[in-house]
Amino acid sequence: MSISTKKAATEKAMPSSRIRGAAYRYGVAVVSFACALGVGLLARRYGIGHQFAMLLFGIAFAGWNCGLGPAVVAALLSSLAYDYFITPPIYEIGFNRYDLIDFALFSSFAFLISRFRDVRWRTEARLRASEQKYRELIPVIGADPLPYGIKANLPSIEALITYAVQQKLMPKQLSVEELFVDPEAA
Repeated sequence: MSISTKKAATEKAMPSSRIRGAAYRYGVAVVSFACALGVGLLARRYGIGHQFAMLLFGIAFAGWNCGLGPAVVAALLSSLAYDYFITPPIYEIGFNRYDLIDFALFSSFAFLISRFRDVRWRTEARLRASEQKYRELIPVIGADPLPYGIKANLPSIEALITYAVQQKLMPKQLSVEELFVDPEAA
């Protein structure tokens, strides 16, 4: 078996990067839920409440870092765990309207955090594109596209005066000193 044949066989045996990426994202969601649940149960053991909020942190972590699908998985797991470990009767799963409310709250929070993530990513992508356009323009317009001060803008001002006289927008050629007061000279 040649090296290229072994490499091809190895590549076929390896899952695609998309599958590995999805497995990683959903794995992070499960781990973030498990950590939040562990902290919540440990806190309850020491008399600290707010396990619902601790589970929200797990959902937020999954939603912010992994997207909507993993966040919904974390929300579903959180809803089941909250029913099983936190709400009476403890260590029993019973579905009632309050469980649906809990799931709705967890899911809406997952959607909200995932939406924030998507907006952030789109904004960062636009910022990177804008920065790339600016970097492409630097050789044309120079490092400072909007220079400040008369000295920095002197060639442009003189050209503007010349064009204004040629187009009869100004009656005569004026010097830059006649048109502007230089704050740097004062």
